[in-house]
Amino acid sequence: MQNILEFETPRKGPNWKNVVMVTSFHLLAIPVLWTFSWQNLAALLIGNWIVGSLGVGLGWHRLLTHRGFKAPKWLEYTLSIFATMSMQDPPDKWIATHRMHHKFVDTDKDPHSGPLRILVAADRLGRVG
Repeated sequence: MQNILEFETPRKGPNWKNVVMVTSFHLLAIPVLWTFSWQNLAALLIGNWIVGSLGVGLGWHRLLTHRGFKAPKWLEYTLSIFATMSMQDPPDKWIATHRMHHKFVDTDKDPHSGPLRILVAADRLGRVG
């Protein structure tokens, strides 16, 4: 039996769900400009590391996408909860898209390729995975 992947034609135009989420997040962050403190900055940086490195990098990428190591279910669920806080997509979609990315890297079938590839790469700077 042969495995055949079929792809839908990529959608044209913006992903409005993501546009609304990112815009709302940034608008809600405006009051931070008047309430700055070093403790809040430290909490932001630690939270970003937990969500990005542990959740997305270790959890979704290394553990669930590549099955690079075994972990107890409670840890798998905890890392997935952290990764979900990144608002990058639901776990099943993120993992499937990333597996397709590794299978078809830098081809027309790569879901991360395209004219905005440099923006996707810039967004990932500082993240593990």
